[in-house]
Amino acid sequence: MTNTELRTKVRLFIRDKASLNKLLDNTEEIDDDTIDQAAEIAIMYLNNVPPAFITFGSSVDDFTNSNSQSMLVLATSAYSIMSAGVWQSRNSLTFNDGGLNLRIEDKTNQYMAIAQNFLNLAGQMASNYKISQNRASFQDTITESTLGSVSEDNI
Repeated sequence: MTNTELRTKVRLFIRDKASLNKLLDNTEEIDDDTIDQAAEIAIMYLNNVPPAFITFGSSVDDFTNSNSQSMLVLATSAYSIMSAGVWQSRNSLTFNDGGLNLRIEDKTNQYMAIAQNFLNLAGQMASNYKISQNRASFQDTITESTLGSVSEDNI
């Protein structure tokens, strides 16, 4: 998967399309640089999910199968949404006029909750994937060592 493909998948997954963002003057909320940086952080996160001795690689290009790509899309989405949540927090405004309270750009808690759910899911998927890879590697080692000691003389 390339960075461009990852950006497209993240945008589709989190529905960040200019045509759907009526309140943002039909622009994308999360820019390409933010998604690219989120991908770097996501890769570090996924590589450090236990068991840490099994890693996915160091770049988006290393995520070649659908299992690892789905984890990367989820984790990158999470970090992209966290970044948007930080922006929301920094640009939050509370307005009060004659008893009418209005909060502008106050979605930080929603963004962070969504991001945390995505990150938890990506982490669990990565852990399960790494454990299954470890088991498969162990079973291959056991099978090879067992079959390697069997010969016609032993039968």
